[in-house]
Amino acid sequence: MDSNEEPAVEVHPDTLNDLCLDPPAREVCQAISVDGREWRYSLIRSRQATSKTVIYDPGGPGVSALSGSFQLAGTQQSLPESYNLLVLEEPWVASEVTDQCSSAMAEYYRNLRNGSAQAEVGVDGVLESCELSGSHYGFTADTYTTLVANIASEEQIEVTGFIGHSFGAARLAYLQTGLPTVHPEWAVLTRPFPVGAGIDEVIDARLGLLQDLQAGEIHWEDQSISSRSLPVTQFDAVSAIISTGYVESAEVNEILDAVQNDSDPELIGKLSDQLWMRYGVDSLSPGMLAYWEELCGVAGANSPIDDGRGLRQILQSNAAPCESERINLTIDTSITPTCMTGSSADSVTPISLVHEYVDATYFVEVEEQSHSDIGGWEECWEHVAT
Repeated sequence: MDSNEEPAVEVHPDTLNDLCLDPPAREVCQAISVDGREWRYSLIRSRQATSKTVIYDPGGPGVSALSGSFQLAGTQQSLPESYNLLVLEEPWVASEVTDQCSSAMAEYYRNLRNGSAQAEVGVDGVLESCELSGSHYGFTADTYTTLVANIASEEQIEVTGFIGHSFGAARLAYLQTGLPTVHPEWAVLTRPFPVGAGIDEVIDARLGLLQDLQAGEIHWEDQSISSRSLPVTQFDAVSAIISTGYVESAEVNEILDAVQNDSDPELIGKLSDQLWMRYGVDSLSPGMLAYWEELCGVAGANSPIDDGRGLRQILQSNAAPCESERINLTIDTSITPTCMTGSSADSVTPISLVHEYVDATYFVEVEEQSHSDIGGWEECWEHVAT
């Protein structure tokens, strides 16, 4: 699903309250009002007239699907058969964040850099100020399926297939669980989140894979660099280790060497900032609110953060603010035949948990370590979509 073509950018003439313009969408963008709430989406129609439509969910939570990063027009054109492509924008992109919430997020991040005990205090501030109610910044099963059903009715399309990456697996489960239910005829999931596993299980499995990468304890000396407003600290070095899950295999050893040798602080700071969606000095993107809100609803609250600044503490902290009640989610492959891809070296969605919780119709194992890799999807397509 790769393409070098620039995405076509246009705005639906009936855009509601300029929703596609603020913030500006960098893909084909349409808007719809459902039960008084406005939503953005992208429907890219096949050149061959058809009602058959594939939902593409690039994962997240906290990812802007219409940011231009996914080149959706090229994705639609790369499908082996003629389908329309439907992509939903995550709610946080167009949601307002209060000054109190932004300040609470910044305080949480500052406290976290100072140690896990202070981070626990910061969690309370985020929960009190940011209204992580379950459907403000992220999707729920009901909001996702209701939105899909309303778009299908408005655009006169039929949801035939589903392609999801990573947390897109949870959105497939939403379609089977929410009201109204939507059941695609087939699904392809690349690097799926282990829907059904609790967050503590996910953290333990990720920790084991990351510890296998790491050679001994991390002892990073604080370093200040001109390109970053904060010094690069042990917190950033540990965060960078976690971020190795998203980079290509060839880059992993470079990052590990940098952490072990106190070298390349600019690279370490960049990887840490990507993990925490940090910008400015100590501000965090509203995408983190979506991540906390929706992950909590799918995998539940984790245990209190352990004392220390190692891998476990950072993994726990990354998923700590949690207020939503966990819902019971499963992927029923008897309803929607589903092919999945995965790698035993993927430290973001551990393959052991995927096999434990999801009974895939077909499974394609790939070698590439990076969680960002979507290799194997075409083989999956052949198994379930043809």
